[in-house]
Amino acid sequence: MMYLTPILLILAFIFYLIVFAVLKLPTQIFDLLQFLKISLVILIAWTFLVAMILFEDQVNQIDFSALKIGILMYFTMLPILALGCMSANTCYFLIGKK
Repeated sequence: MMYLTPILLILAFIFYLIVFAVLKLPTQIFDLLQFLKISLVILIAWTFLVAMILFEDQVNQIDFSALKIGILMYFTMLPILALGCMSANTCYFLIGKK
């Protein structure tokens, strides 16, 4: 999991910039509403990916254990995503001041 941390930070940063373009801009460094929106988008994408894996072939007991591990990994990624979102907000505020 540790080797994925830089990739997840970059992905959270990119996804959060996409949210900036679509939704309202943040008002503070840690905006809970913005974080909930981006985590919902990532949860939908993650669920779609896991569903594609589960329903590609016949579903058996091993696949459901993989689903449990996938859900655990999603909740493990949330703090890393929060750091990526906070870094995107910080960059936005620093660029906005200039």
